[in-house]
Amino acid sequence: MTKQTDEPAPIEEKPPAWQSASVRGILWVLVSTVFMTGMVTTVKYLGPRIGVFEIGFFRSFIGLLVTLPFVLRKSEGGMWSRRPWFHLARGGSSAGAQLCGFYAVIHLPMATAIAISFAGPLFVLVLAALILGETVRARRWTATAIGFVGVLIMLRPTGDIELASFVALGSAFFFGTSIIMIKRLLADDDPVVVIFYYGMIASMITIGPAIYTWVTPSWEDLGLLVLLSTFGVAAQGAYIQGLAIADASELAPYGFMRLLFAAIAGFYFFAEIPDVWTVAGGVVIVGSTLYIARREAVLGKPKTAVPPT
Repeated sequence: MTKQTDEPAPIEEKPPAWQSASVRGILWVLVSTVFMTGMVTTVKYLGPRIGVFEIGFFRSFIGLLVTLPFVLRKSEGGMWSRRPWFHLARGGSSAGAQLCGFYAVIHLPMATAIAISFAGPLFVLVLAALILGETVRARRWTATAIGFVGVLIMLRPTGDIELASFVALGSAFFFGTSIIMIKRLLADDDPVVVIFYYGMIASMITIGPAIYTWVTPSWEDLGLLVLLSTFGVAAQGAYIQGLAIADASELAPYGFMRLLFAAIAGFYFFAEIPDVWTVAGGVVIVGSTLYIARREAVLGKPKTAVPPT
């Protein structure tokens, strides 16, 4: 006769909040912002000597070469997408965001250019709700709106608005539409394939204008072009991994950390000293980002996700 015990069944422990899909997605985005800052800093340094289209071509083509070995390791079927036209639209949108962003960074102070680009998360939130059908909670809307108020504080609009400011806003729009397209593509394609298609399409878009405005780079500049391309691939890859784990609208507020990193890089490398309005706006932006980060960590909600590779 088997002896029965009255001992209670062991209680399954809840995994730590930092292991939730939300927090892991946020961490990927923060890694992306670090690499993105390295890329735009290098772009600003090269801007006076090399044209935007040439920088854009090198960024896309060298990035394509970097991702090629990872794509070739996949089976033949894994290299091809079921949404080629969607990749084409996404490639055009991302190339537009990249070229406009490079132009703005070269012609504006880094913190200002990045600040204007933060209209992008607003586009992401609206498009994610309308196109992807994602549920955007009131607190996320509020945190992102507060972050955008911080951007407005930094810009403190006057009667004089430079062309580069409008170009930066165009970059924000293209970025927002590109993020929504990436989220759709990740439902069918591996993140590495998504990055590969972007490099191929953006290279084809930029090669003509790059040849027309060509300036032969020095060996030092060529090395920097390779470096910024590597930064760009790493930034894009980290962000796409974040999108594969969490909602686009959920990750949008964390891009605001780029502003802090850009202000630091602008001061250190280009002696761009942030004024009181830049600091005040930065405090608002970082505060809203930290609040939503803590909120998502506490919730630690489970989420069905496209598994990253």
